[in-house]
Amino acid sequence: MPDCIGRMSGRLSAASASFWIQRADFVRQYQKVDEFWLPQKDQTLVQVRLYGKKVLTIDHWDYAVNARQTKQERVIVPETETALTSSHQRETTRDVR
Repeated sequence: MPDCIGRMSGRLSAASASFWIQRADFVRQYQKVDEFWLPQKDQTLVQVRLYGKKVLTIDHWDYAVNARQTKQERVIVPETETALTSSHQRETTRDVR
């Protein structure tokens, strides 16, 4: 049994979206990397006025988790550095008929 949510989905209502977006459904899938649950894939299906349905897919992979530090070893990390990084991210958009 996983100790985290492996998938999350939802819908953005038309009232909170823009004039152009009538509806947006999304799904986010997670993967376990070492002891962390990180995004694996984001997929959003959007109904756009005048353009129809569009799908945006973002794949996340190749995460690098920095080694754990003891309290004595901890130092202040500049904002430009993060403990978790994804060096690869791909976005694709396609029409849905």
